[in-house]
Amino acid sequence: LDLLDHNEQIEELTRKFGDSPTLGMSFDNEQEAYQYYNSYARGVGFSVRKLRVNKDKNGVIHKREFCCSCEGFYRKKTTPKKKREQRRFGCKAMLGIKLNRDGKYVVKNFIAEHNHDLVPLSSSHLLRSQRTIEPSQAGFINQMHHAGLKPSQIFSYMTTEAGGPQHLNFIQADCNNLIMRKRIEFQKRGDSQCLLEYFKQKQAQDKSFFYSVRTNMENEICGCFFCDGKPRRDYAIFGDVLCFDTTFKTNNYNMVCAPIIGLNNHGQTILFGCGLLDGESTDACEWLFKVFLQANEGKEPKTIFTDQAQSIAAAIIEVFPNCHHRLCLWHIYQNAAKNLGHVFSEFQAFAKDFKSCVYDPEIVEEFESSWEALLDDYGLRGNSWLEGIYALREKWAQVYGRDHFCAGMTTTQRSESINAFLKKFFSRNLLLREFVVQYDKAVADRREKERQAETSTKQKWRNLSSNWNVEIEATTKYTSKLFYCFQDECKKLLGLRLKLQSDDGLTRRYMVMNSGMRGMSRSLTYDLSDQTVSCSCKKFEFEGILCAHALKLYHELEFSTLPSKYYLKRWSKEATCDVDFDSNEEVPLSTLESSSMVQYSELSHIVQRIIAKGARNNQTCTFLKSELLQLEAKLEKHPYFGDEHDEILDKHVSEDGDNLKLRDPKIQKSKGRGKGRIKSSLESKPSKRKGSSKRKG
Repeated sequence: LDLLDHNEQIEELTRKFGDSPTLGMSFDNEQEAYQYYNSYARGVGFSVRKLRVNKDKNGVIHKREFCCSCEGFYRKKTTPKKKREQRRFGCKAMLGIKLNRDGKYVVKNFIAEHNHDLVPLSSSHLLRSQRTIEPSQAGFINQMHHAGLKPSQIFSYMTTEAGGPQHLNFIQADCNNLIMRKRIEFQKRGDSQCLLEYFKQKQAQDKSFFYSVRTNMENEICGCFFCDGKPRRDYAIFGDVLCFDTTFKTNNYNMVCAPIIGLNNHGQTILFGCGLLDGESTDACEWLFKVFLQANEGKEPKTIFTDQAQSIAAAIIEVFPNCHHRLCLWHIYQNAAKNLGHVFSEFQAFAKDFKSCVYDPEIVEEFESSWEALLDDYGLRGNSWLEGIYALREKWAQVYGRDHFCAGMTTTQRSESINAFLKKFFSRNLLLREFVVQYDKAVADRREKERQAETSTKQKWRNLSSNWNVEIEATTKYTSKLFYCFQDECKKLLGLRLKLQSDDGLTRRYMVMNSGMRGMSRSLTYDLSDQTVSCSCKKFEFEGILCAHALKLYHELEFSTLPSKYYLKRWSKEATCDVDFDSNEEVPLSTLESSSMVQYSELSHIVQRIIAKGARNNQTCTFLKSELLQLEAKLEKHPYFGDEHDEILDKHVSEDGDNLKLRDPKIQKSKGRGKGRIKSSLESKPSKRKGSSKRKG
């Protein structure tokens, strides 16, 4: 539409005034004279600029001269480091107008001759005065940039839509500059101050929005945390297990992105909030955890997974004293491969034995004996890395973790995957204000996936593998993802054999054997009073889903329903229902409706639908152009034309934010690093390789 309006304007001016200016030609106003001379310049092949102007004391223009952009000569003020080609070489071409007594502007001077080469019509769109981004085009560009498209992709789309770059009224550099102006505005006002204003605006829109800012002695921002109402509600339901990782940097100040994540009832990774820290120090992590507790009414998680960073461990002890801290087993294996590489390469069985020592023992004594056997069999006594990791055994050995609910997690892979997901939205040179906007888009994407999983659970019926009533009951309790996890345990029943070992009238003890795995057996304790069962594998305590061993017993006893305690609400379809929490509301609809972006989107859908109908043939196209131009003229006469409610809100927030003035952190210039993740201190520690070890016996 912008391009059609521009062409229509040129055609209308040419029809009204002719192809070339003449002396005595009159215009209604100074702007109309400029537009006509500029349209004439497009056809001839030169660029126009405004030269001299005479105004009276009331600011009314009495004389105005428009000239060729090559008028005058370059005046050397300083010696530039890089010499530029001269753009002015005394061209005399010009158009001069003067205000008459009748209020019209009359052409008094006109020189048509140029002293330089002129540009052909096919290249006239490159001339400076011909390049103008219309307001609606600017809105469209900003909207596409907000959606995550790069400037080159935006310009490519718009040139395709216009039928080629020669038909577009601006070039790639203009598009880039338009997008860059927003960054310059943030930098002029102060990036940190803009961030604070953004937080205040979000809080004005959503009373559940929470934020906190950390500053240093120089009042420079060195940390922030923020989340809206939904993560706070989610944490009230699913906040039993957290993953925390600080190995992801993405902003202009090299600050660490520290998302705090968990697991919902669909088995999806969810974000409970996001922090930006100036480093991985204990003080920074303590501040973040304390603020996180403040946002969530002081509720501590039951379990938290992290890497081996000592600063994070110290912060957890200080802020989450009752929380079970687990180390990521993936990092343990990575470190083992690095520090024991010679053992892995020399003995093929070592990897299997090491894994067995980590996962298989059911009691502490079994783990201790397995660990001692591992050291003796591979001659690893005295290995400094193994001694260090053994001191932390209660944080990574599965025998110490099975009694704690971990939602089935053993690693921080959820954090690694969410970091990879966030990187799709971030770049390493983001300003703080840009970072939080991009984060909001990432959160919106995650929430859409949650809605898809919720809809799938409600609209689809799960496939059954048996006619057992317990499996049918599970379809009414669990979400789709968790039901199929439960079903996998049900499918294992055929391979299990149950043997009664003792019965004292109160409890029964069973041995469950797997016919397909020699020597693998589990012990069950069945309480006759409340019909509950405890298995030595601790799957229910660890994951919240009954294991196949327990299900085998209930199946043998012909249970048609399980005790209610075995259906955890956090895994159920109704997990988010009946939650008494104030922070469970989205941004109010009235606020969304007042946003310029939503208004632009609504109008765009209507206009695109009309355009599709009007472009079917020449007759409807001509009719639609005429109607749209008339509609535009009516709109500009509307009493509320030009009012922007969002700017009023921004102004209010800006004035309110003046109470606290923040300084920007110092920009960190990166010297370059690999594409891989940032390694923790223990991972970066050089290994001390010993000589070749020989297995005994």
